[in-house]
Amino acid sequence: MQSQKIFLFLMLAVALFGCGGKESQEEPAKGADHEATNVVRLDAEQQQKAGIKIETIQLRPLQQTISVPGRIVFNERRLAHLTARVAGRVEQVYAFLGDRVQKDALLATIYSQDYLAAQSEFIQAEERLKLAATRKDSLELHTARSIFESVRRKLLVIGATEKDLNEIADTHIPRTFLEIRAPFAGTVTEASEILGHFVEVGGTLFHIADLSTLWVLADIYEKDLANIKPGLPADIEVAAYPSEKFHGRLTVIFDMLDETTRTVKARIEAENPSGKLKPQMFATVTLQSGELANLLVVPEAAVQSEGGQQFVFVPESDSSFMKREVRTGQKIDGGIALIDGLTPGEQVVTVGAFVLRSELAKASFGEE
Repeated sequence: MQSQKIFLFLMLAVALFGCGGKESQEEPAKGADHEATNVVRLDAEQQQKAGIKIETIQLRPLQQTISVPGRIVFNERRLAHLTARVAGRVEQVYAFLGDRVQKDALLATIYSQDYLAAQSEFIQAEERLKLAATRKDSLELHTARSIFESVRRKLLVIGATEKDLNEIADTHIPRTFLEIRAPFAGTVTEASEILGHFVEVGGTLFHIADLSTLWVLADIYEKDLANIKPGLPADIEVAAYPSEKFHGRLTVIFDMLDETTRTVKARIEAENPSGKLKPQMFATVTLQSGELANLLVVPEAAVQSEGGQQFVFVPESDSSFMKREVRTGQKIDGGIALIDGLTPGEQVVTVGAFVLRSELAKASFGEE
């Protein structure tokens, strides 16, 4: 009986040892399989056909940038709200919603009894001033000049121009209609009145916006405030033109912090000569913080993406390339900064990485 127990114990020990040995043999095999799925092998001829190019990467001193969301709005310094300064009837309309107009372009005319009456007062005041000047009565001359200037300013406020006043003074003939003209070149963004409408004082006539320059209201995160200041250059990108950058300059940083988003509004003034930027577009604003940092930078084509993972290919030998996961930072003139995954002095595939990615995918598919 004792011998049987010893025999069974020895058999159990052999079995357990055999299982452990099998597991230890399988572990390296699994590691080898994992390594194989991340390695691409190409001989010299295949590399030449694929146009593979390898470079050694080093740290470069570059300006740091901050990317923040923004929204394009009107430049309020180039936005005019034209209202009726006298009551009257809209006699003619020459500009409509969406029209582009030049400075001093005629937008509409208004027939107004108040405007006619003010012109008559101006003609009488001008005649009185001339008469007082010929009589050389200093007291009367002073009074006449005061009345004349008062009526003259009244007409200017109503909307008459200096040219209009000179013409009325020369001819003594009142102008029939008050002309509404554009204060600067721009686009009609609102046209409220139509032919025949009667307008009261203060009634809206037109909104004119000069869209050659626009503002971008950007949200600056609290942690980035110390790195920015007015005057910094800015690049603006919008979804409508993904391959194009528009340029501007940071002009104002607001004083209030939004307690919910922990951001501060900043205003960027952007040039828009082509008219591609539109108010209410969403934008991404990249600001140069002005600080220099030593960064590893590779061409954007060197970095491949798949399933939320970013990676590059690092040569292991003359004919093999290892897939290496990396973390990326800011984009700089066709390059992209690497935050993690590579160290200075390492080599990386800068041209042909997409071909290596395709070869790796084909190899993985074949194994499956």
